[in-house]
Amino acid sequence: MSKPAVFPIPQEKHDLVSGTVTQSNRLLESAHTLTLREKQLVLLAASQLDPHGQADPDATITVTAAQFATAFDIHINHAYPAMEQAVESLYNRTIRTIRTSPRGRVIKRHARWVWAAEYQAGEGQCALVFTPDVLRYLTDLRKEFTTLQLSQVGKLPTFHSVRLYELCMSAVATGAIEFAIDELRDVLNLKDQYPLFKDFRRYVIDESVGHINTHTELRVDGEYRREGRKVTGVSFTISQTPATAQKPSAAK
Repeated sequence: MSKPAVFPIPQEKHDLVSGTVTQSNRLLESAHTLTLREKQLVLLAASQLDPHGQADPDATITVTAAQFATAFDIHINHAYPAMEQAVESLYNRTIRTIRTSPRGRVIKRHARWVWAAEYQAGEGQCALVFTPDVLRYLTDLRKEFTTLQLSQVGKLPTFHSVRLYELCMSAVATGAIEFAIDELRDVLNLKDQYPLFKDFRRYVIDESVGHINTHTELRVDGEYRREGRKVTGVSFTISQTPATAQKPSAAK
């Protein structure tokens, strides 16, 4: 295999807070779990790709600690260990997608985010190489994709709030998105976390909605669907308003 190409590194101020990242809606709807710092690192690296062009599958994407600190508003001294830890664990993270075969059989596919990741301690930067599965969700996009502003993502303090923000952004055009509770748990890849619904609602749904309404341009309101006494689904209505005019809200 030829030596991977290296993307140019922005110089001087490393100002990426106005940058964007574009992802296929299929990636947004897949089940995956990352830590907040891992998610931020993936988005920052992906923002260097041309979403409407074809990427070199061997291309190495370099992210510096200065870029990481600027994009997500953290002190540079905290950016180094945060980025190093994210790089060390990212290789083992996977994405799970589910599709149905022509014969009607359910097919579950697991793919890694990256096939190579390294942290260059002496340089204060890391290098990632996305897998082909991930690249096809980030480049050569012609339809059904969502573009996010890193300046908005960077204000969200938890992984779950970032994931719900991505999902709501993918539905801005229609103004609403709905999930069965089990479906939402699956998309967030919660597994056995928060087995009691009241905890799932409080620590995942309501908390994430509050973060989104406080820190981003979206206004999200939720309403639960019940069958008898059991909550079976939640629908979110979505609109875009100036961030300064927003106040926290929780699903009803």
